[in-house]
Amino acid sequence: MLGLGVSAWRRGGGAGGGTSAAAAKLADETNGFAAVFSDATDAQRIAVKTAGVVVSSGLDAFYQNGGIGPKIVWGPSALLEWTPHNLFLNSGTPATQSVTTIVGAPYTVTVTGSGSLTGSAGASGVATAGAPLIFVATTTSSTFTLGGSLTTMQMNIGRVATAYLPTTAARRFGLAIDHDPTLGRTLLMEAAITNICLWSSDLTDATWVKSNMNTALTATGPMGNANSATTITATAANATALQSITNASSLKITSVYLKRRTGSGNVDITQDNGTTWATQAITSSWARYVIAEATVLNPIVGIRLVTSGDAVDVAFWQCEVSTVARAVTSPYPTFSVTQARQADNYTFLLSTIPALGAEYSVYVRFASPTTTNTMAPVALTDGTANEQSKLIITAGSLRLSVIDGGSALGTIVGSSIVANTLMSAAARIKVNDCALSCNGGAVGADTTVPTLPTLTETRYGGAGANAAAANIMRLTELVIVPRAWSDVELPLKSAA
Repeated sequence: MLGLGVSAWRRGGGAGGGTSAAAAKLADETNGFAAVFSDATDAQRIAVKTAGVVVSSGLDAFYQNGGIGPKIVWGPSALLEWTPHNLFLNSGTPATQSVTTIVGAPYTVTVTGSGSLTGSAGASGVATAGAPLIFVATTTSSTFTLGGSLTTMQMNIGRVATAYLPTTAARRFGLAIDHDPTLGRTLLMEAAITNICLWSSDLTDATWVKSNMNTALTATGPMGNANSATTITATAANATALQSITNASSLKITSVYLKRRTGSGNVDITQDNGTTWATQAITSSWARYVIAEATVLNPIVGIRLVTSGDAVDVAFWQCEVSTVARAVTSPYPTFSVTQARQADNYTFLLSTIPALGAEYSVYVRFASPTTTNTMAPVALTDGTANEQSKLIITAGSLRLSVIDGGSALGTIVGSSIVANTLMSAAARIKVNDCALSCNGGAVGADTTVPTLPTLTETRYGGAGANAAAANIMRLTELVIVPRAWSDVELPLKSAA
């Protein structure tokens, strides 16, 4: 039976009394791992319990992110912000170095210590302690020359410094915690995409062909930065701004952030040169609007203001191409060239938590924007398709799948998935005694699993046979313990 930990387990935030929500998830365990990504304090989001002793840590101190590139997410102040990242190498031993930059993109350089970094080539200006350098890159490589003695240095894209991430021989990208307006604070994982729409927030650029429309890059965008979004004003009825894109026929999904400034007429968007206009019910607050996914050759994306005199603020146009994603991903701005963002790859080694042994249990709380893709909210694996214990979405339902030696030894079908809705599941993995409960429901069993896989790591939101190709997934909680939860415990756990 569950004891003291029942009420603490079911709390979504901090457990009170100075105990983190992650630690509370292990209240009834002697050993185990817990992550509560919704905890407001990063240093308390991870808990590892060994022989009854809990050690807590933050996400970037525990997880590895093999993905390349930062992302834009909702921050705690209801504004979009860049996730933490550092483009400098060996940030704790500052030295003169050059960094690859995107022409037209803004960057922020911050330093500590008594010296300075002076930008040249694509950058211009000086960063000193307490006085960051904010610049817009003019070439594809920017040089920063060290003067005096610095302690740390950081460079990130955007006009605001992100949290400092120490680096060594490689750039570093932190995990993405998104304060989703609907789902709350979640760990966001996404597939690789390419935004093929240029100058995504600057409709004054010539790549946007305007008709009966004035444009000015003077609006405060959804990240709260002045002059980072475009105000478009109709000088006649049916004013348009369109961008022609050369791209092979493929599935594409187009989105844009809009905010009404004046007027009340229809605001329409398109990705097929106006063959189809989609009218959007926009308000005086920033919100994202999406054109349904479609197979398009050489898309022409844009906006139409039906009523003369209407004005709208526009930011983050995104026409994205992905071989995996089937829903819109987080905004990825472009400037002079298209931008490709690699897939997230959040993992940790199972050797960093108590050994799982011959039986173990897993709990996960997650949301998926799609119900059709074969992807795993969480997979315990050896890095191949041959050894896996995973919770996976297949044919609209969540399932427990156990694979050993390349053979599927057991499958339990759980509850149906509802898109963009949080779901909880608790599973027991044990020889000839596997079980699954979803959302507090009845326990499903499989007593025909003769062996268990050899496991070395976790993977989140993965698609494909080895769960390595990231898809879109949001996680709020994960628990892994080296014991078998009983049929009584499983629905109590999954009801959280």
